[in-house]
Amino acid sequence: MTGSDLSHMDPVGRFTTRARDYAAARPDYPRAAIDAILEDLDTTRCVVVDAGAGTGIMTRQLAAQLRDRATVHALEPNPAMRAVLVAARLPRVQPRDAPAEGTGLPDRSADAVVCACAFHWFRTGDALREFARVLRPGGRLAIVSNERDPAHGATRRLMGISARASGGHPAETWAMADPGALGLGLFTGHRLTVHAHAQRLDLRGLVARLRSASYIPAQGPAWDAAAAQLHALHAAFADARGLVTLRYLTPVLTMTRQA
Repeated sequence: MTGSDLSHMDPVGRFTTRARDYAAARPDYPRAAIDAILEDLDTTRCVVVDAGAGTGIMTRQLAAQLRDRATVHALEPNPAMRAVLVAARLPRVQPRDAPAEGTGLPDRSADAVVCACAFHWFRTGDALREFARVLRPGGRLAIVSNERDPAHGATRRLMGISARASGGHPAETWAMADPGALGLGLFTGHRLTVHAHAQRLDLRGLVARLRSASYIPAQGPAWDAAAAQLHALHAAFADARGLVTLRYLTPVLTMTRQA
């Protein structure tokens, strides 16, 4: 499945029971990644679309860097995920019940579209055409993810627990087959930067972090085994405060809407 979208796997409904854990335990994004997304944009008046905004992790960080008349359209079709975002009452943010493939936004109305840990759930071709439609010529598309760093011991161990519990779900290993070729004909100027990031979680946070993945069983033998393994991971790697550090690599792929 590497390089393929996962849009046939109920990308909206599958997160309904995961919103609380997602908001509690998914990592945010490093400041350098936010800077790469917003580079050279007028943060006092730009219009940014956060496609697949989820509970608003990226939305919050974008909104914190914007001022005055700038706007973030936070698109999230799952009601439970969107409810968390709406409850936050973020300034300059307009939550919208809309999928990436049909934003409902006007033609050439946005300066940037951001997909943060969501692009793999979209119908790739339809989403790219929709992004090209709503972006102004010269507008920016940014595809961002937080990828667990297998070179780090505790993170590698969590990856193993997740892979076993998921039964080898394709979302565990999804990656864009050729990022440089993505959206050719619609976008140009592809640029990939990668930024180091970290997250610190207690045992409850580790449990929520694993449960936030929509493909991890919520109960049954596979979950019971995973929970026991999380306790062992915490015992092996927790610091004096009871926190385990997880490390991520955060790639930011940016490209420009052709005129």
